[in-house]
Amino acid sequence: YAVVRRAPQEDLPRSLGDFSHIILAGSKTSILDSSSWVLQLMNFVRMGLAAKIPMLGICYGHQIIARAVGGDSVVRVSQTPEVGWVEIEQTAQHPLLAELQSKFYAFQSHYEEVCALPEGFVGTAQSPRCGVQSYFVKAAPVFGMQFHPERNTAEGHCTIAAAKKKLSPESDCIFGDRKAVSFFDENVAQTIFKKFLHTEWTSLGKKNSR
Repeated sequence: YAVVRRAPQEDLPRSLGDFSHIILAGSKTSILDSSSWVLQLMNFVRMGLAAKIPMLGICYGHQIIARAVGGDSVVRVSQTPEVGWVEIEQTAQHPLLAELQSKFYAFQSHYEEVCALPEGFVGTAQSPRCGVQSYFVKAAPVFGMQFHPERNTAEGHCTIAAAKKKLSPESDCIFGDRKAVSFFDENVAQTIFKKFLHTEWTSLGKKNSR
């Protein structure tokens, strides 16, 4: 069964003994924010890393894992934000993305990004406007992805419409167009989450998946 916790409400688990996997999702909060709950979340990330529990960060989750390990210098406000369907290119092999094409489309919605990989992190994908679209950690079954595999077509269009109302005409933000969305495969989400939840990560230090 799944348990949902909301870090801004400061209700993160004190112990990870009952958890087999952790998914850190997106947030409207800036990755540069240092509110008390953000600091607690980074401590939670470090606890998960030390316990070698399979952990997947998506968008803000991807950024907060990198910041928890590498500090403030590895994240920044993006000069080339992405909102829409963007082509992702795999740059290194990893089981989590192994069943996807070497180039695939995924939905993006980010104004900040990971700009450098902490020691022990390996980049696995990029886009033309974002050099770190995904990574894994060598010493633990921990993965991050800037893109949103969980976002379907209808949700994506709603996000684009809201962003266009919010952003100024001078913004250097790229939006997915009709051509891009025509290449989008909603099975990308199923492929990634199935791999994450059902693969035994024993080679990366996880003793047993509960």
